[in-house]
Amino acid sequence: MNQIWKNKNDYSLRVFNGGFIIVEMPFVGNCYKASIWLSESYKYRNWTHLEAYNRRSGQFVGTFSRDSFIPPFPRF
Repeated sequence: MNQIWKNKNDYSLRVFNGGFIIVEMPFVGNCYKASIWLSESYKYRNWTHLEAYNRRSGQFVGTFSRDSFIPPFPRF
């Protein structure tokens, strides 16, 4: 079985505004930097929370709200 954590674009993110998906990011290497980019962007700055998944296996990693700390490499 291939290793699912390869330290390069390990995550895919679903970003929500309330209950609606506003963007899906299929190749994310650092979740913290992605959240900073979302907050600074004009189009997606109203995001409320995101869901992180392992990109290779599709395994759910966690849900993170905008107001909480988002680790760069969450692996629960």
